[in-house]
Order: sequence, then structure tokens, then C-alpha cells
Amino acid sequence: MDRFVTVVSDLQDTDAAAMAALAETIDPEAGPQIRLTLVRKTEKDILCVVVNHMICDGAGLKEYLYLLASLHNQLYAQPDYIPVLTAGPRSALTVLKRLSPREKLQTLFTRYDLSRQRVQPVYRLQGCQNRPIFTRIVLQEEEFTALKRWAK
Repeated sequence: MDRFVTVVSDLQDTDAAAMAALAETIDPEAGPQIRLTLVRKTEKDILCVVVNHMICDGAGLKEYLYLLASLHNQLYAQPDYIPVLTAGPRSALTVLKRLSPREKLQTLFTRYDLSRQRVQPVYRLQGCQNRPIFTRIVLQEEEFTALKRWAK
């Protein structure tokens, strides 16, 4: 299993080390789904964050980075600062609270029926039915375009 956090130091080319950390892929079956690499040098540190897109989209990554920056700033200002760990809400209400009354009504009365799609993509399940596995599917450009069209 890969390491979740790696610290690299005493390098001549920290930018190259950072690029190498960012280019390293995540194994969705065996590796941690988030990997942090801290590239340290006397005059600067670089934090590289690699996250599997299945667990975090761009907006989630942005929130995560803002949280890390906030903690960093607190610790920089107060070295004895101890963060308070709180679990955020994981309910659908979190999303619904951000919608306007009009958006809630539009969502409620949407008549779009996915079962009426004429062409639905079919991907063969690999492995045992009772024990799903991650699989990678390579799509041709026209298949990807059709999948995008179907998802809209």
C-alpha cells in the first residue's frame, strides 16, 4: 500500500520533485485515495495534493485546500494552536439549504425521465456480482461524446 503522506527534502530541484509527485497516479484498488507530498527546501515548501476524482471533485478539492490553508495560517500565527475537529453534516439537507425556493420547486417538478433514454450505455460488470471492483474503461472519442450527451 502506498503512503498517505510523504516528506521529501534536501533536493536541488524542488519544482521537479513537486511535478513528479503530482504526476504519480493513484491506484483506486490498493492505494490511498488521497496522497500528500511535502517537498521541503530552506526557502520554500511545496505541498502537493493528489486526490482520486471518485472521492472529490474540483469544488470539494477547493474547499479542502482552503481548509488546509486556514489551518496553516492559524498554526503560523499561533504555533501552539490545536485545531478543533468537527464532522460536517452529510445530509442531503446540506445541498437543499443552498437552493432557492424556485430551484427546489423546479427540482421537485422536473419531468425528465431517464428511463426514456433511447440509447443507454452498457458496460460489462467485471468480477463477482457480490464483490464489485473498480475498473477502468478506455473510451474512444465518439463513445465519450455519446456518454456526455446521454448524461445531460
